[in-house]
Amino acid sequence: MDVMKTKFLTRFHSIGNDRKDAKTQGNQDSESSFLSVFAVNIFCRMAKSRVGFELHTGLKCRRMALILAVAAGCLAGDLFAELPACVTNQPILFIARKQYDRDHHNTATFFPSCPNEYNTGSYRAAGALKVFDPVTGAVTTLLETSEGMIRDPDVHFSGEKIVFSMRQDLADSYHIYEINADGSGLKQLTFIQDADDLDPIYMPDGDIVFTSTREIKYIGCNRHISANLHKMDADGANIQQIARSTLFEDHPSLMPDGRIMYSRWEYVDRNFGDAQGLWVCEPDGTGHAIMYGNNTTSPGGVLDGQMIPGTPYIVCTFSSCHDVPWGAIALIDRRKGVDGRDPVVRTWPAGLESWVKVDGQDFDRFKNTSIRHEDPWPLLDPDSGVGGRYFLCSREITGGSSHMGLYLLDTEGDSALLYSEGTGVWGCFDPMPLAPRAMPHDVAIHRKNNGADGRFYIQDVYEGTHMEGVERGEVKYLRVIEAPNKTDFVWDKQWGAQGRTSPGMNWHNFQNKKILGTVPVEEDGSAHFNAPSSTFLFFQLLDENKRMIQSMRTGTIIQPNETQGCIGCHDDRTLAPAAYGTNSLPLATLRAPSQLDGWYGEPRNFGYLQEVQPVFDAHCMPCHDFDGSASGTLVLAGDKTLFFNASYMELWKKGYTGAIGAGPAAIQQAKSWGSHNSPLLTKILSGHNSGSMTTEDIDRIATWLDMNAPYYPHFSSNYPDNLAGRAPLTDAQVARLYALTGKNLASFYKHSTNPGPMVCFDRPEKSPCLDAMTVGSADYNEAVAIIQAGQDALAALPRADMPGFYKATALDLWHEATWTDRHNFEEMSQTAIAEGLKVYDTQPLMLAANRGVDGIDGVSALVQGEVIYTVSNSVVDVTVCWGSYDGGDEIEAWQYSTDLPPQSEGDFSVTLTGLVPGADIYFRVFVVNADGTVAAYESTLFDTRSLIDQDSDGMADDWELAHFGSSTTEAGNGDWDMDGLSNEEEYWVGTDPTNAASCLVIEGLEVSGTDVAIAWQSASNAEYTLEYSTNLAVNAWIPLVVDRSATPPQNIYSTNAPAAEVRYYRVRGRRTDR
Repeated sequence: MDVMKTKFLTRFHSIGNDRKDAKTQGNQDSESSFLSVFAVNIFCRMAKSRVGFELHTGLKCRRMALILAVAAGCLAGDLFAELPACVTNQPILFIARKQYDRDHHNTATFFPSCPNEYNTGSYRAAGALKVFDPVTGAVTTLLETSEGMIRDPDVHFSGEKIVFSMRQDLADSYHIYEINADGSGLKQLTFIQDADDLDPIYMPDGDIVFTSTREIKYIGCNRHISANLHKMDADGANIQQIARSTLFEDHPSLMPDGRIMYSRWEYVDRNFGDAQGLWVCEPDGTGHAIMYGNNTTSPGGVLDGQMIPGTPYIVCTFSSCHDVPWGAIALIDRRKGVDGRDPVVRTWPAGLESWVKVDGQDFDRFKNTSIRHEDPWPLLDPDSGVGGRYFLCSREITGGSSHMGLYLLDTEGDSALLYSEGTGVWGCFDPMPLAPRAMPHDVAIHRKNNGADGRFYIQDVYEGTHMEGVERGEVKYLRVIEAPNKTDFVWDKQWGAQGRTSPGMNWHNFQNKKILGTVPVEEDGSAHFNAPSSTFLFFQLLDENKRMIQSMRTGTIIQPNETQGCIGCHDDRTLAPAAYGTNSLPLATLRAPSQLDGWYGEPRNFGYLQEVQPVFDAHCMPCHDFDGSASGTLVLAGDKTLFFNASYMELWKKGYTGAIGAGPAAIQQAKSWGSHNSPLLTKILSGHNSGSMTTEDIDRIATWLDMNAPYYPHFSSNYPDNLAGRAPLTDAQVARLYALTGKNLASFYKHSTNPGPMVCFDRPEKSPCLDAMTVGSADYNEAVAIIQAGQDALAALPRADMPGFYKATALDLWHEATWTDRHNFEEMSQTAIAEGLKVYDTQPLMLAANRGVDGIDGVSALVQGEVIYTVSNSVVDVTVCWGSYDGGDEIEAWQYSTDLPPQSEGDFSVTLTGLVPGADIYFRVFVVNADGTVAAYESTLFDTRSLIDQDSDGMADDWELAHFGSSTTEAGNGDWDMDGLSNEEEYWVGTDPTNAASCLVIEGLEVSGTDVAIAWQSASNAEYTLEYSTNLAVNAWIPLVVDRSATPPQNIYSTNAPAAEVRYYRVRGRRTDR
């Protein structure tokens, strides 16, 4: 075999030399592709003829490795004479699978199974976790799945374990698993359903960091679920979120100094396509900071960042916004800057440095890479432990093929195809050494899980790269704004902003905003203030009139009790801060931190209709009404339109805002947008009707402009099936208006083609779409009637821009309930961490515990109906009582009770039965202390289980959807399977309403003397009460057994009855999973 390899490599080197001599002849890509295919075919034939192509031994598959010194696509340079020691001294772990299906953004690769999530249909099943030996060519399969998917491996520092993400099949979510390096000991670590856990990495302290979709949030420019960094114990316990940007965080890696590098996609007041760069943070989620690429237009995504040990360099993937996560591999020197071309040392393929830009909107440029690469991994010199010359990666074998091989690259431009899965659909991904490696520095944990505020300080706001023309002393205040998460979306309707927003939010950009308050800036430019933790925040500098001078256009997060600071606004991160003497510390740090003070009241989501429109109503009418004297210039009426309201559309359409919208990636100069650049505010301050406006009136307009002129306060939509998810008219009504008025309203769903307000729901007769019609004509009257129908709809079901708005759709309510459940679980995890306890995914969700009862340290209730209590002192006897009413101080007065054996210190739980979903639950824990005294703890808990029943037919919508395929087609009093039980009755007893054989019936009654045995069908998700009566009177039923647990498929209960007494028996069932 060795002789065969030598002969083959010698022959192939000869071909490679021929290629170098013929570089000027024909297309290099085509020629190199031919050579690659030629080499693979030749070697496979040789391998088959000599030793057999595959040899199976147990679960392991050994395959001849295609160890080829291949000229890599269009890369120039000498071929490897032999493989370096950093490759041959260790096996290589990799994933074998199909390339991900392309779907929207490079983050859209996991295709969630949850029916309430978008983008579920592009899942490509099958994959394997494999090990390749570069010396022998052997390939060992550690784990393989035909219906599931394996992805994102990471090797433990010992080289003995592997952590990865896997789903079992299409219906499963991705979970974190661990396996031994020899393929034994597979163990699942996370278990959450309807959320995906991805990208795990080991930490020096034994913890595991991963990314997860557990916190409900969606990308602003579409409908896809987002993910954030989380951390858990080695056994899967105590999962907590450590990053909270508004969109996506993934591809974490561990730096030699112990910090985490990760890719982060988020945009505040800027376009969506190029806002994905490399960031870093501490392992506990403190110290989030930019690493590279946040304000770089091209590449649109900087992914797979890995710090190269022993060097200042980062190796990463330059990718595109709308592509799978591949492109070119790049080497970055962070010392030369945090954006643009200067820090880029080289690329693979070579010569793509010129594609890196900080201007324009070329965020998909790297889709055009001739040979696509991904998953770079730096290899270390086995003697020095320093890297920087050799890299593993996944790379197309032939340009444009999507067929990925396992490659070796070096900084001289050489490359070698180490292994390929052959000519089938599988490629090779995520290569890394399966060997021990140096453990990075273990960083101390600073985060406190107490929910406290964090503290920010700024040394000097005037120190910045884009503060030209701002005089010292001009900045007086700093405004703190929250950029809330997008927690809701609509399925099919959109407003065309800079990208798709579903539903519509603003004319051009994506976010809603919440002003948390304003703090002073000292004369030396310093600021010092507290801010809420675990919240995505951004800052604005304000002048003496509280008008914006500069804005952040990205965000930050601070953890509880964390102190975080910066030098200035958009400061040059390659420079050190100015030195301060002992007597010249920043002034703001010499005093207590400022507190946030809200904005004309408590912090709230900013809504244009509530905060700004009243100013125009009071000071600009009637001149700027639809039929006013100034209507030809600008309409400032407040009438609600199909998408927004009239004045909002006019101000944006006619260029009066001066707002930047979803602006460019590049940092903007001070005062270049917002109120200082607004024709509207310039006109007002020039004296146009400003005499009647108060300072607050002007401030409300200026603040709205400085926040990028947003409109809706909420992402929720009560009209998800109509235009932009906002119009109160159906598509059919809009089409009829088109036929009547000649205005194609359905085509006005995007800012670039929208002509301004066409329909007025507050005053239908003033709708501009009626202007060309004859008042009083039949067509006119019909058109007005349609608009009035929209007016009536809004009165009955308020839109998100209106007072009285509430969430009314099943999807929005599911989002809210799911977010609440997961938020409660996060709080439970943080409490456990603070108290040295452990909680796991498999545990039910606890509410916050109350304290202070004698003998009972705390009592709480679980969402799924379980009481949790903590015993804090001596041995006690405990009785837990509960029911639909308060039984008071007597145990016997309660509806249900259970006696528990003596318990000493610790945590205990009791499952409550007989609960009515949606009703109040009363419960009390009675405890007899060692001295004989009795103490009791009482509480009332509303059953918070999600039971959305939009059509009020007595059946939960999700249950109807599962059984009938719709939540609205079947009535509760109907009997789909005609078994004598109504659909609603079958819902409550837990039987199948579509199967006549599945029903609650007494199947047997055996009498032997006074002994009676009653048998009935039972379901696993139900409990049963058996009752008897001697006269069938309504209130004459006597319970024999209450809430007996099911023993499917049949329950049997034995009792006895007087021989001379006639008895009637009945069984009542109730679900236990609702």
